[in-house]
Amino acid sequence: MENKNQKLKDIVYNYVRDEIVAFKLEPGKRLLEEDIAKILGVSRTPVREAFSTLSAEGFLEILPRRGAIIKDITLKDLQDILIVREELELLAIKLAIPNIDEEILGELEKAKNNFEQAVNTHEVVKMIAADINFHDIIFNCTQNKQLINILKNLKEQLYLYRAIYIREKASLTEIIEDHKEIYESLKSKDIEKTKLAISSHIKNQEKSLKVQFQVKGIGIK
Repeated sequence: MENKNQKLKDIVYNYVRDEIVAFKLEPGKRLLEEDIAKILGVSRTPVREAFSTLSAEGFLEILPRRGAIIKDITLKDLQDILIVREELELLAIKLAIPNIDEEILGELEKAKNNFEQAVNTHEVVKMIAADINFHDIIFNCTQNKQLINILKNLKEQLYLYRAIYIREKASLTEIIEDHKEIYESLKSKDIEKTKLAISSHIKNQEKSLKVQFQVKGIGIK
């Protein structure tokens, strides 16, 4: 029964998150448990549980007597996340490089290629998954459970900003080139070069986010 409940919660969670990421649910919109339950054919319990998780991850805001509201994300929110991400990834590089071997390089190359293929077929969800996988491979090589757990908790917050910057065509070309640079630097086991590649990768994303926020006027406060 517990596995079934978890599966139903995951179905609700993925549906609502993907609708938010695709901007089909706009900031400030109120979400009713009964509406989502009806759409997905589930009870309100997994919906309530999924809403709680989405609230903890910054997608929703639960307000007294109003229920779940799509949270309005700001550029400052995303910049704050990027600052934390950069520092954690630089630490991850330091710890991971001694454990990079041919098998890991093969996994990284596959993830890198999967991202390029998703770009060519214009599949946003697959792009995000491939980008996450590329960085997860590096994180897991740190063999540091505490760092991996911290990065795991940050991952879902990163999901939303990935969905924003990945929609800008110019940023896709930069991400492909950044992945190549990171891969080659890891292959040569050059810590400083890899750190520079990671920092450049994150700064490129921040630049892309600024452009999209200014053009679309979203989240500017």
